[in-house]
Order: sequence, then C-alpha cells, then structure tokens
Amino acid sequence: MTDSEYINMLEENPDRAYSLMIDQYGNLVYAIVLNKLKNISSREDIEDCVSDIFVEIFQNYKKFSYQNGTLKAFISTIAKRTAIDEYRRLT
Repeated sequence: MTDSEYINMLEENPDRAYSLMIDQYGNLVYAIVLNKLKNISSREDIEDCVSDIFVEIFQNYKKFSYQNGTLKAFISTIAKRTAIDEYRRLT
C-alpha cells in the first residue's frame, strides 16, 4: 500500500488504516523502541510506548508531508522521539 493510500484510508476508514499500519510498521516501531528502552524498562513499558506511538501517529497524520519524506520516515521519527522521551522519563 502506498503512502497516499494510507493517508486516504485514514480519512475514510480510520480503524482499517490503523490496523494495516500496525501490521506493516509495527515491527519497525517495536525495534526502535526496544533499541532505546531494552536496558531500563519492562516488556510492558515497551509495548505501552509502541501503543502510544501509534496513537500519536493517528492523531498527527495530517502533519505528514510528501515533500518532507515518506510515511515510513514520518513514523520512524515519531517512534524515535517518543522512545527518547520515554527514556528520559524513566531515567
């Protein structure tokens, strides 16, 4: 599925888009969070952080711009920044 198809689906059928996005990008987000939090948090904290990231993506998808990169890069940036915030909160 292309980035534009995801964005259109988020507007037309948010529940389906959310599920597809988790299926496609869930492992990427989990890996980013795990890399940052593996030594200082529990598995539940990591899973909560991943869930928070997808909620943030869902709430802020309108800020995504094709001129600034891909949807994957947008998701990765949100994941990285959220994981860093969680790291700071936990330490």
